[in-house]
Amino acid sequence: MLMLDLPEAKYFLSGGEIDEEIKLVVAGGRAPAQDWLAGLPAWTTVCADRGVDYALAAGRQVALLIGDKDSGKTAAYAQVAKTGQVQQHPVDKDDTDLQLLLQELEKEPCHLLVTGVFGGRLDHLQSALRSLIAYKKRTGKQV
Repeated sequence: MLMLDLPEAKYFLSGGEIDEEIKLVVAGGRAPAQDWLAGLPAWTTVCADRGVDYALAAGRQVALLIGDKDSGKTAAYAQVAKTGQVQQHPVDKDDTDLQLLLQELEKEPCHLLVTGVFGGRLDHLQSALRSLIAYKKRTGKQV
């Protein structure tokens, strides 16, 4: 059994729920607490743009970074490029950085723990939630 001690509640996962990989998705909204982020299990960490700054500050190794580099630090992009995969997209695009990341993750679907999706704008939160729900529906994985 695995307990996730999230800021709003404790969640317990057991049995088939944790037999498959869980990936940690760090989006570029409000930064999660660094100690909380650092204390999560050693799951594969993937980031959307500014989320890379949060992940690296918490000491997490980032396997995949997708973004347009409009908010993530250039040094963070360079650091991930040394050990992980970076996909940089143009700023003028139709999909958000999180949507592009989820599209990439759909190629090999897995369960996701997602943080950093709310940054203060309701339209951004609605977009993120709709995108995460769509990922769940298309893949059948837990989000």
